Amino acid sequence: MSEFSTSDQLFTLRTLTSRTSWEYPNRQGIGCNTISKQDTPNFLSLLQELRAHQVGRRLILTAAAPITPWSDPNDKPFDISQFAKLLDYIAIMNYDIWGSWSPAVGPNAALNDTCAPPQYQQGSAVSAVQAWTSAGLPRNQLVLGVGSYGHSFLVNESVALTERGAIAAYPRFEPEQPRGDSSDDGPGVDVCGEVTGWGGVFNFWGLVESKFLDEKGRPLQGIYYRYDECSQTVRSGLAVPCQRLD
Repeated sequence: MSEFSTSDQLFTLRTLTSRTSWEYPNRQGIGCNTISKQDTPNFLSLLQELRAHQVGRRLILTAAAPITPWSDPNDKPFDISQFAKLLDYIAIMNYDIWGSWSPAVGPNAALNDTCAPPQYQQGSAVSAVQAWTSAGLPRNQLVLGVGSYGHSFLVNESVALTERGAIAAYPRFEPEQPRGDSSDDGPGVDVCGEVTGWGGVFNFWGLVESKFLDEKGRPLQGIYYRYDECSQTVRSGLAVPCQRLD
């Protein structure tokens, strides 16, 4: 609660913020979630009941969602127009599309992937917006979430570069997760009880700090990089001795 005053009155501004994380209805998230074919219909019923309440009617309700619409009990896209009547906005999380869980190195937050080879079309802003609007979400209720960070990969030099010496588009990577920048999550145990390594995340200033970029975002000497015309993302790399990065 915060207070502010004018010359002759005292006003009290009361705000209520509540956040519930559910990744994702009828879809596995971290790996040990309990899921049900009725998750999405049940989620819709929850929102309907909330909106029917005198307090719920006055709330601003939003949802952060994956790049594909929530699934119905038959694993098909749900009719999102029903959610659009209850939610003010749906924010599409167009990031973490590729990472250490992927079969190859790929863009973290691709703008487009419809121009990529079929086996590398894992999702993008273009395909996500198309999928959600086709499922019934009005464009004026859509918010596009864009990642301002990237993931690290350890790639053998034999597959890291093309014959011309440029960074390869989708090379396979080694199982070791290189450490990210100074704010990276360290090794530990996740909520499923699984042992995890470094998060391997770099934000912009982390790339500057780690000597990949200068403060204007330009690659430093010795840094390999490429601009991918399809995803419209930049990939960079540094040649290191053959050793574990921990």
